Amino acid sequence: MQTVTSSEFNRKIGKMKQASLLCPVVITERGEAAFVLLSYEHYEKLIAYEPDDGDLTDEQMNAIRKAVPQQDFKSVKSLLINDSQTNKK
Repeated sequence: MQTVTSSEFNRKIGKMKQASLLCPVVITERGEAAFVLLSYEHYEKLIAYEPDDGDLTDEQMNAIRKAVPQQDFKSVKSLLINDSQTNKK
């Protein structure tokens, strides 16, 4: 998850929408998490989750801990940095 202030969110709403396709974006107000922007796909997965499958085994938890993000993953921060550098030119 990436975190941005509400001011930054308002200035860069297009980039934030684009970033939310990669991962949820937490929007803060006065230093506290207030909102989360996520893609509809992530939302559907969230509401479809059924926790009645029982607890994860130790083996499953270890596999999650060892998981590596997809190679094409770009951070929200890199999108913002690229955007601010483009605007300076």
